[in-house]
Formats: sequence, structure tokens, C-alpha cells
Amino acid sequence: MTEISLSASLKALQDNPYGKWFGFAALGLVAFTLLSVVAGLAGAVWLTVLLGLLAYAALAGALFTVRRMVRAHRRERIRKYR
Repeated sequence: MTEISLSASLKALQDNPYGKWFGFAALGLVAFTLLSVVAGLAGAVWLTVLLGLLAYAALAGALFTVRRMVRAHRRERIRKYR
């Protein structure tokens, strides 16, 4: 059975030009989600809605960045074999 090393995955992510942006988007997603839960428990409805919308925006950013990473990798692989 082959195991994927976490350090190898992180190294590949750091080598990718979009890796830094994905890290920021993922960090924003986690932070805004946790803060919206805390605001919801505190009873601040408007803050909960605002942080929830920011979490959705961070999710969209993360998905967009991953899509760009995959396309860049695919283009690089096609150029390599031509």
C-alpha cells in the first residue's frame, strides 16, 4: 500500500505558483467559519450573516484557486510531452 507523505504534499503546494493563494483562501475559510459559529453562539445575528458570507467568499476563492492550479498543471504536463 502506498502512503502519501504530508510533507511531500506541502512541498508540492509550496512549489505551485497558486499555492500561496490557496493557503490564504483556506485559512480565510477556516477562520471565517469558526468566527461565524462564535458570533452565532453570542447571538449577534448580523455579524453571523456577515461572517457566513465571507466564509462563502473564501470557499469560492479556494475553489477558484484549485481550479487554476489544476489547469496550470495540466498545461505544463501537455507542454512536457509535446
